[in-house]
Amino acid sequence: MKEQLQKSITEAQDLKAKLNNLGMNLGEPQTLTLEESDKSSRSAEISSLKSAITTLEETITRQKSRIETIETSHRGTLTLLEKKNAEISRNEEEYKQLQTKYTEGRRQISTTENALQEAQSQVSTLTYKEQTLQQEIDFLRKDNERLAAEMNTKSSDFSTYRKEKVPQFRMLGFWLMCSRHKFRGFSRSLRMYLRRRIQMPNKIVC
Repeated sequence: MKEQLQKSITEAQDLKAKLNNLGMNLGEPQTLTLEESDKSSRSAEISSLKSAITTLEETITRQKSRIETIETSHRGTLTLLEKKNAEISRNEEEYKQLQTKYTEGRRQISTTENALQEAQSQVSTLTYKEQTLQQEIDFLRKDNERLAAEMNTKSSDFSTYRKEKVPQFRMLGFWLMCSRHKFRGFSRSLRMYLRRRIQMPNKIVC
């Protein structure tokens, strides 16, 4: 568009130069020093040049108006483009920040997942230990129950045995006491007998 305007301005300047060469101003015609026979052709050429100049000036005016309109539109477009570029820059900065936050978030997630796996491993180990200890507790409980049952049985058996044997022990004690008493009586009788036996020969000798 500007190239066309510049071309029209150049053509208008060339026509004005030709018109000046013909000895005419744009405002009013000057007195011609040419021959009378060329006056008519010169006037026609001048009129044609004026018309062409007027047409070119109108074209230049229209082109300038169009250029101004386009430039105004372009200024709005450039303003909008600058605004969009600023928004794009802000969006790029926000994207970079979000990317940084995303990377940090992924790192935290990875750390949390590792900690979770470690915690789950510890839970599994503790669960296994708990199950093992519970089995040992159950075994000890059953063993204690068995021992308590055996003790109760043996205590009951001993109580029964004692109930059965105490009278026998008493009878044995009584029998032992009687035996001792008999033994003592027998011992006294035997001593007396022996003493008499010893004394009998002495009496016979006398």
